[in-house]
Amino acid sequence: MKRIPIIAALSCALLIVCAAHADNVEYYEEIVVTADLRSQTVNEIPTSVTVVTAQEAEALGAQHIEEVLALVPNLNYASGTSRARYFQIRGIGERSQFVDPLNPSVGFLVDNFDFSGVGGIGTLFDAQQVEVLRGPQGTRYGANGLAGLINIKSREPTEEFDGLVRLTAGDYGLSGAGVVLSGPLADNLLGRMALEQMSSDGYVVNEHLGREDSNNKEETTFRAKINLLASEEAVVKLSYFHADINNGYDAFSLDNDRRTRSDRPGHDRQDSDALGIDGTWVWGDYGLQIIGSLSQSDIEYGYDEDWTFDGFHPFGYSSTDNYLRNRATQSLEVRLRNNALVGMGWVAGIYSRHNEEKLTRQYTFAPSEYRNVYDFDTFAAFAEGEVHLTDRTSLVIGGRFERRDTSFSDSNEVNFSPDETLWGGRIALTFAPGDSLETYVSLARGYKAGGFNTDGTLDADLREFDSEDLIELEFGIKGRNGALGYQVAAFFDERRDQQDMSSIV
Repeated sequence: MKRIPIIAALSCALLIVCAAHADNVEYYEEIVVTADLRSQTVNEIPTSVTVVTAQEAEALGAQHIEEVLALVPNLNYASGTSRARYFQIRGIGERSQFVDPLNPSVGFLVDNFDFSGVGGIGTLFDAQQVEVLRGPQGTRYGANGLAGLINIKSREPTEEFDGLVRLTAGDYGLSGAGVVLSGPLADNLLGRMALEQMSSDGYVVNEHLGREDSNNKEETTFRAKINLLASEEAVVKLSYFHADINNGYDAFSLDNDRRTRSDRPGHDRQDSDALGIDGTWVWGDYGLQIIGSLSQSDIEYGYDEDWTFDGFHPFGYSSTDNYLRNRATQSLEVRLRNNALVGMGWVAGIYSRHNEEKLTRQYTFAPSEYRNVYDFDTFAAFAEGEVHLTDRTSLVIGGRFERRDTSFSDSNEVNFSPDETLWGGRIALTFAPGDSLETYVSLARGYKAGGFNTDGTLDADLREFDSEDLIELEFGIKGRNGALGYQVAAFFDERRDQQDMSSIV
């Protein structure tokens, strides 16, 4: 087994809240992270986590998640597309995708909809907060949570009528309009809808075509939620999400001066629809939660591969590369939780998912279109428990086992059908020396499914590669001193059987 050299690093994040009233400080303390198995405040979760609130995003004028990532320590993204689509946490993650199937190292959720690997739809209009969990999420998320998890949570329907209209205008052709309506629809029925359309010419001038909009952005997002308050013990939430992204992609210039010479500017488009249900039933100290989702995405990404015009290169070199993907996902998760035992609480569940992705590649120098179909079915069982050893000390233990069946076939008659059994988990010990200070030490294991190299020049025994795992030891301190909130985390990683997709086209 090949081992990657051990990496040690120190992460320190300071969140400074400039508050004129005590209410602002209390608000920070009450920020609840929903991306974990159990909803907890930032200080309660025994892992490194950052939450970017709507107020912070609005203060930056942020319209997309890529515009708030600078607030999150140890989080980077790749911009080989019009928007941030591929994320890296603590140096682990992908930078691009072309022909081969991609198993992301960083999970990306939007209201429980899994859009890992296609983060370009991460618009923030009517978002309540962005949650970033750093480190392996083997118990919570499984195969796509090797390095961490990003979750966008939108606002919930309100019990009283509420509304918002926002108009945006700026230079470089920036214009936008958004509307939010929220409130009661009937007795015990609440609803919310948010619609925004944003456009911009971008910051690039195409000198060859005489255009200022070849790297433009046209983005429309629609969210709708209906909450049925059936009783004090039962709540059913329905949600719908639609994104229509129609952006240009004309970004590279020889002098890196935002002046391009492409004769056939590229594009970065995505049309996604997702429908979800989240039902919770509580009886006594027990709770049952069922989360289901369906999503469909049509994605087209293409660019002028030579980034210039015909005649610029010797020998008449000129080409384009275009990728069309159709992706469909269905998932179902069932969680059972219990807090009946004195000094102990637990959550356990099962998860299933079917994913199908079809690719068509259109490349100037290819003799014909390349096509492939990539499917996988996964079934997982997980559990996590917390034991309160003393009033100030707790032990958290969790684990996840996952069975994954995969199939791949393409127009070059390459076929794979591997099966894998994967596992991950964490054990964490927390200690709170004071009411506003908490320390923790955790040992976590994350994993990432195996994959394929479809390059026909490779030997048959090199075309398939095994799963990857990451073992991380982390020590952290979280606390508050007046209006100053802080987190400090030191982590030690051992990454094994690393999957390097950086050179695969």
